[in-house]
Amino acid sequence: MTHSAEQSPDFVLLQFGRFLVVGGIATALQYAILIALAGSAGVPPLLASSIGFVVSAVANYTLNRRFTFRSGVNYVAGLERFSIIAGGGLVLNAVVMAAGTTLAGMNYIGSQLVATALVLLWNFHANRLWTFSAGLTDSPPSRQEDSPSTGSYHD
Repeated sequence: MTHSAEQSPDFVLLQFGRFLVVGGIATALQYAILIALAGSAGVPPLLASSIGFVVSAVANYTLNRRFTFRSGVNYVAGLERFSIIAGGGLVLNAVVMAAGTTLAGMNYIGSQLVATALVLLWNFHANRLWTFSAGLTDSPPSRQEDSPSTGSYHD
């Protein structure tokens, strides 16, 4: 696929749809782990949620790398960037929640809805433009640019 095709609004919208699907899968995985560990295995809820978060974050990264962005980034280098973006999302979430509840006097659910929307957009664009950029590919850039697009992954 050409660089200009990857920048088209239709292509970005397709990626965003995939990003939403992957996020839904990761969220369901986190909740399933939480319920299984806290509800059935007697693990304290905070620990169960934390385990679910880490497992779902790795699944989220892997699925976004393979399915959403079909990226050839080096797995570990991309995971490091993904983690930095997630940290930025956590900070953004906290700032929006504090501003919404404290400064704007919003209900915490309303603030969380605004924060979720902003963090979703942050995560999508930052991961699209930085985490999964061609600069971290496992194969030489000239080889990737010269090869025809088959929709395959460059692992």
